[in-house]
Amino acid sequence: MKTILVVDDDLEDLMMLEQALLDQGYQVVAQSDAEQAIRQAKAIRPDLIILDEVMPKLFGSEVSERLAQDPRTRDIPVVFLTSLKMPDEPLSPAAANVVIAKSEDPTVLLETISNYL
Repeated sequence: MKTILVVDDDLEDLMMLEQALLDQGYQVVAQSDAEQAIRQAKAIRPDLIILDEVMPKLFGSEVSERLAQDPRTRDIPVVFLTSLKMPDEPLSPAAANVVIAKSEDPTVLLETISNYL
């Protein structure tokens, strides 16, 4: 079973995403704190990480950059899920493999996850 670490400070979004991924048969580790997420990623080494970009303490891009610097986590695919982007609006992925708008059709996220796993 593939494990996905989901990081979002919006608890409602976090719970909805967690349930959607569980329904797809993934093991899900949900985290609302960016710094805790870094520690968890190093400890559990998930198969994929989904990060919200705008969070207190650290932005998702900062989390991703820190993970990219660690040999234990640098090869884990990272997907940004953000409200800063509208569907079809280009946004530089920076430290992520792909950036998806939170308002995007949920099947886009599920297909993206499937492609990376």
